[in-house]
Amino acid sequence: MPHREGDHVEYRDKQNKTQAGLIQEAQSSGQQMRYVVENDRTQKQERVTEEQIQRKLED
Repeated sequence: MPHREGDHVEYRDKQNKTQAGLIQEAQSSGQQMRYVVENDRTQKQERVTEEQIQRKLED
């Protein structure tokens, strides 16, 4: 299920650790959705794929 900008999500980072953040940007590259997520803890932006997102968090 594609997510949207402004969604608060739980995701797996490149080290396979669970993180949470706010989607800042949603990009479609063919069939693959990619997102720019601002990490809640570090305030840094990370690029993640649809497969890395575990679930949408309730605000």
